Amino acid sequence: MNWAANAFFGLGRFAIVLAINISLFLIIPATHDLFGSIHDRTKQAPTQRKVVAELVKPKQEKEKAKPKRRLRSVQDASAEALRNPMKFKFSPDLSVAGAGDGVAMQSQELSAEVFEEGEAEQDARPKRFPSLQYPDRARELAVEGTVVVRYIVDVNGKVYGIEEISSPHPSLTSAVRRALENSKFEPAMNKGVPVKQRVQQSFDFHLD
Repeated sequence: MNWAANAFFGLGRFAIVLAINISLFLIIPATHDLFGSIHDRTKQAPTQRKVVAELVKPKQEKEKAKPKRRLRSVQDASAEALRNPMKFKFSPDLSVAGAGDGVAMQSQELSAEVFEEGEAEQDARPKRFPSLQYPDRARELAVEGTVVVRYIVDVNGKVYGIEEISSPHPSLTSAVRRALENSKFEPAMNKGVPVKQRVQQSFDFHLD
């Protein structure tokens, strides 16, 4: 009986030892594979980081290099502008060579202006005036009266711009117009310069 019990316990211990050995035999390769994969990962991880760093680093350097070149060019241009500022030379003409032109311009302005009667220092005066001819048509119609006209005497003493203000008959107005166009005046004077002047004049027509 004791022999059987001892044999049983001996077989039990053998089975336990065998199971432990088998477990260890199975666990050790798995552990080795696990640690091997971890070891491989630890070896590969720095290599990957290094590759990424090498790929990114040139881009960063290029991106930084461009702004630096631009900033440098801007600074150089600004410095060049400060070193060589633009210069403007101003030389006013203080000569009096145009003094005579001012007098000529004043004379032209005075001659271009039309003075009314009494405004100039000396009014225009008739120098030569043909005699008025009584129109036959007005004589036939026994037309009498006064023709009032307005005209301008220019700086040369000639008459132009004749306007009728009032007239008893067109034939009388035509007679006055012809006489004025063939007349000659002394022009009005102002500050020693001949000027234009507007004149209003009346002409009487009476039958004998």
